[in-house]
Amino acid sequence: MVAALIGLTALGKKAEKIIRDFLDSHEINCPDGLFHSPLDCGSVDPNQSEGAELILIHEGIDACRALTLDGAYEQNGGDYDLYEALTEKLRDEGLYLEQLYRWASTVRAID
Repeated sequence: MVAALIGLTALGKKAEKIIRDFLDSHEINCPDGLFHSPLDCGSVDPNQSEGAELILIHEGIDACRALTLDGAYEQNGGDYDLYEALTEKLRDEGLYLEQLYRWASTVRAID
């Protein structure tokens, strides 16, 4: 069962579903601690998470290879196909990934 995230917008919920479905379709583990609302993610600087729809904490998890360029390089040997496929799915819905740190990213709406 997936826990509801406090204060998540409709776009944030859509982003979570897109990412969750994508990871599942590629048989990549999607841990419970991956998704966070910008309102309840104290480990990310509020100035950097302002305007985000969703926060992803991906340090040390298998899903990192689909969520960041660093993860694709480190875990897939520079094969960026998963990352590019996910970013295309998000872009098709008016969203994009923005890596904040090696361990955290945001999903934001395309203006």
